[in-house]
Amino acid sequence: MTTNPIRISTATEIVTAVPALLGFIPQRSVVAILLDGAKVVCAIRVDAGMDHLATQLLPVAEKQAVDSVILVSVADAQHTDQSLATLEAIRATLATAGVETRRALHTAATEQGAEWTDIETGESGVVDNPSTTAANLNRLIEGRSFVASREAIEDIYAPTEVDPTAEINRARAIARIQGRDSFARTTITELAALVTDRQTPSAELAARVGVMMADDVEARDIVLGLAINTPIEAHDAVAAIARHLTGIERAEALTVAGYFAYVAGRGPDAGIAFAAAENAAAAAGEVPPRLLDLLNRALSSGMTPAQMRTLGEAGIEAGRKRRVSRTAS
Repeated sequence: MTTNPIRISTATEIVTAVPALLGFIPQRSVVAILLDGAKVVCAIRVDAGMDHLATQLLPVAEKQAVDSVILVSVADAQHTDQSLATLEAIRATLATAGVETRRALHTAATEQGAEWTDIETGESGVVDNPSTTAANLNRLIEGRSFVASREAIEDIYAPTEVDPTAEINRARAIARIQGRDSFARTTITELAALVTDRQTPSAELAARVGVMMADDVEARDIVLGLAINTPIEAHDAVAAIARHLTGIERAEALTVAGYFAYVAGRGPDAGIAFAAAENAAAAAGEVPPRLLDLLNRALSSGMTPAQMRTLGEAGIEAGRKRRVSRTAS
């Protein structure tokens, strides 16, 4: 889910804006653009063929006081029937909550020059340049942009080929020597400085951050305080850290990176990070972090990025109690 309080009107503007609304270029998807009057509240993507996921839009529509929706099917000829069936499932599901489908559109792609069709009227047109839309301008103003595909976002969280086991073992040994509070204070301070300076984390720091998050839940929650002033920079740093990790350490880091993406308004990035966190925990035979379950439920229920800032605020307060204040700097 991506929130984006802008206005779009014509069918061409709608289809052209889809990549910017989502943050990536969708394929084999149905995009539900939820509206409050003429204002875009959020955009949610559902894989073509996943009709049963239509019900997940209901709590979002209710929480955001949505009164109508624009549905956009994006699929090549081979997957058009499947995509349109999912569109109809979403339409029918939202109708039970009194949400009117304002327009239902289909296109093979959201790239410039692709043809779109209004499913109900037969009207057609051509997709404009996605990078020039008001939605993309809004993202650029906020320091964001859309990427080429969902796979490109997944690559942000993909692990490196270097086995991190030795670094993680060293980090855990350092934690035992320094003690819980000193280790957390030193590690968080270095992480905060890394975020502020927009530097690339070393494998050594990544291992210490991963161990701290896995072994000290309160310290992990203190890190969430970075979301208040620097969510995008914090996301990029912790996503890079997660790439150096494996097992539960990787799952914890991906959960935190997903949280930062959530607060920054990057709903799709958050969802992909959360899925990667679940996979990392499962691969290690570990129970996923409780924070991950909380964030997944918040995302699926339509809680806004602003509402999720409360976790970061609580992290800042926890940092003050443990004399780790640089998380909010």
